[in-house]
Amino acid sequence: MSASYDQITGMPTFYRCGVSVVITPQNDTQPLPEVHPISAETQLIISPISSRECPASIDYKEQVFRNGRNEQVMWDDTKHNKSQAGDRFGFWFYKEKVVIHTITKVCPPSDRLPSWSANVGQGDRNVVFLSESTITIPWDKWFAMDGARRCMGTAPVKKGLESILHYCIQMS
Repeated sequence: MSASYDQITGMPTFYRCGVSVVITPQNDTQPLPEVHPISAETQLIISPISSRECPASIDYKEQVFRNGRNEQVMWDDTKHNKSQAGDRFGFWFYKEKVVIHTITKVCPPSDRLPSWSANVGQGDRNVVFLSESTITIPWDKWFAMDGARRCMGTAPVKKGLESILHYCIQMS
C-alpha cells in the first residue's frame, strides 16, 4: 500500500547522522531532534585504545572491520553495567583523538562476541551497541574541555563532561 503525499507530509523520510529531513507542503526541510538527544542524565563512557598490540586494540580493529561490512559495532560496558541507550561512548586514543558514538542498545553479557573470550575478567559486562555515526574530538580540543588525560579501562567520564557533551551537541 503506498501513501499519498498528504499522508507522509510531516513524517521523517530520510535519516542519517542524527538528522531527519521532513517533507512539508512548503517544500522546506527542518532538522528533527536526534533519536537519542543529550540530556542532563546522559553519560559518556570512554575506553582506551592503545597504539600497541593489546586486547583492546585488537578488538577495536575487529569493530572497524565489522563496521566496514555494515555489521553492528559493539563494545563492553563499564564494570558497573550502568550504560543506557542514548548515552555516549568514546574510543580514547592517547594524544590523538576521542571518537564518540551514541549507545543505541544495551544487551546482556550473553551477546558478547566469541572473539572477546580472550578478555578474561570481563565476561560479566553488558554489551553496548554503538551508532555508525561519530563525532571526532581532536586531542587538543579534548584537553581544552578538561577531558581525561589518562584512561585506564572502560569508565564513565566525570571531569569535563558538561563541556564535552555540549561540544557533541554543537558538532551533531
